[in-house]
Amino acid sequence: MNQFLKSVFTRLSFLLAFLMLSSISLSQSILRQTTGLAGGSNSILLDQQGYLIQQSIGQASVIGIYTNSKTELRQGFIQPFSIISFEKEVEKLHLDLFPNPFKDEVTIVFERAMDQSIYIQVFDIMGRIIIEETKFVTIKTTIKIPDVPNGTYLLRIVTNNQQYSTQIQKL
Repeated sequence: MNQFLKSVFTRLSFLLAFLMLSSISLSQSILRQTTGLAGGSNSILLDQQGYLIQQSIGQASVIGIYTNSKTELRQGFIQPFSIISFEKEVEKLHLDLFPNPFKDEVTIVFERAMDQSIYIQVFDIMGRIIIEETKFVTIKTTIKIPDVPNGTYLLRIVTNNQQYSTQIQKL
């Protein structure tokens, strides 16, 4: 009888170990990744409501979020960092940004003199804020981004009634 219990216990131990190891070694994880620098964003006003349109390689369609009391529907590969709504139309800020890809800093040259402060944010691919600063600029400024790993980042620049967003790549 004692030998029988020992045999059952041994077999159950092997079965449990097999199940644990097989579930660990065969487990899968879903990764979110975008490639390249192609893409962009634009703000539009439709039916008195503002929308932010973003696109990436392989997706040239509108993304967005629909919510009612029971469900939330998100469309598109690029998921929004936050829900954005505009009370008034936001104009696109016209500027040149270089170099992109960059090493430690990017230079921004505005199409016309600003003579006002701008709000700058740099996000990583997970949506975390890497840099957040306010600067008073005229026509040209530099954003230093030295201590971040190589990869893709989102740059957002906002003034009183203008906004600019783009992807930047650190090498």
